[in-house]
Amino acid sequence: MPTRDEMDKPAILMTVVAGVVILAASVPFLPALYCESPAATTCQEAPAGQTLQFDATWFEVPAATAALQASGNSGRAMANLTIEAAMTSAIHVKVDPATCRDVFNPTLQQQPVTVTYTLKRLVDGDQTELTTPQSTFTCADGLDATFARRAEAPDVAVVEASDAESAQASLWDHPAVVGQNETATYQLTLTWVRGRSGVTPPPGLPGTPADTSFSLEAQVSAKSWAAILTPTPPEVVGK
Repeated sequence: MPTRDEMDKPAILMTVVAGVVILAASVPFLPALYCESPAATTCQEAPAGQTLQFDATWFEVPAATAALQASGNSGRAMANLTIEAAMTSAIHVKVDPATCRDVFNPTLQQQPVTVTYTLKRLVDGDQTELTTPQSTFTCADGLDATFARRAEAPDVAVVEASDAESAQASLWDHPAVVGQNETATYQLTLTWVRGRSGVTPPPGLPGTPADTSFSLEAQVSAKSWAAILTPTPPEVVGK
């Protein structure tokens, strides 16, 4: 039976394309062999008693997305974004002004809707609120906020192993990586209200509550770290 640490590791795809081993999260594992050159017609594992050296190049990949729609002159809405066994690099929250609609009458001292947002990380019943310098926005400005989780790529440049499958195990067992994959839910909450001026429009004039409206669409997305492993010839590493 696999250990909890093994269960927490993301499934990895490993294929050799022109001598490059590609690792990406959330796809079934396929074994790979070492190719001595891009033009090689056959591939092989390292000779017995020798190891291959794999250079690791890290990059960000999409991990998950979620969306919410909200409307009304006041209210509250939430969206949950779930990350499954991934090394999250950042969470991004976006409200495009083009998808945010706020109709009001400034001549009657009506105010635009102000939206307040929070982002919380939920794990096993515990929650942590993530912070950003901006916590409110209006339709005119929109919102484009990034919450960094692990902004820097893992400090793993090289792993050594007898084959590609062993290399991926060595990579995810490296002290700089092990335990960094998370399964968590990120909860975006929006609350909004239209300011009231106390001015009552005369009968028959625009500006009654029916003449005001508000709606928006918000997008939440996450990125995580993945790696490309490039093997060097066996003779470079030796026995």
